[in-house]
Amino acid sequence: SVLAAMRRIMEGLTPPRQELLSALVYELKATLAADRQCFHELFEAAPDGYVATDLDGVIQHANAALHQMLQVTAPHLDGKSILMLFTPASQALVLQRLRLFRTGSDAGQPFTDIQAQIAVRDDTVVPVSMRLIAIGSPGAPAATIRWLLRAGARLRQLPALSPS
Repeated sequence: SVLAAMRRIMEGLTPPRQELLSALVYELKATLAADRQCFHELFEAAPDGYVATDLDGVIQHANAALHQMLQVTAPHLDGKSILMLFTPASQALVLQRLRLFRTGSDAGQPFTDIQAQIAVRDDTVVPVSMRLIAIGSPGAPAATIRWLLRAGARLRQLPALSPS
């Protein structure tokens, strides 16, 4: 890991330089923690449904807007297939997109303005517009798919998703 490599480097430094490097590492950890908290707050407060899945479509995280849209609680979605959100007619489209991301042929290239239908808990069908992008570490294959689902009157007003 990066921290283990830094510890090895620190062992070869003089005490004043070790202190300086330790201070920099501490500052970096604090900055990363603050950025992670900020991202989490934005994710949860977003008015659109956001969900992260693995390449098989297993839900890792979903925000409050998606839970509200589907009329479910967080434990109901975590660890389940994203296919369960969609009507049978839309599941084939979602499966096709998942296959393309798994093969790597479209990694890093977002799918935009995909029209589908989700099935809400009370058997209501809600039309959604989606954007998807596969995310991975630089030089590594994609490991996560980020999904944006927008329902209702705002269907055509989708923001761009970026891999960052």
